[in-house]
Amino acid sequence: MPLSMASALHRGEIHRAVARRVSNAITSRAVSEMAITDVTGSVQLLGAMCPDRAANV
Repeated sequence: MPLSMASALHRGEIHRAVARRVSNAITSRAVSEMAITDVTGSVQLLGAMCPDRAANV
């Protein structure tokens, strides 16, 4: 295999790995933000449903 072809393949692999990492980072960040929103939403819901329990905590 010619060297230029090998380096092109290698560059493609690096590019794919970087793209995968970036998309994973974006996905995990979106998921964690959704989870935080979910938790705060449920806490507010619980507080609205049973205010006496929320006051005791």
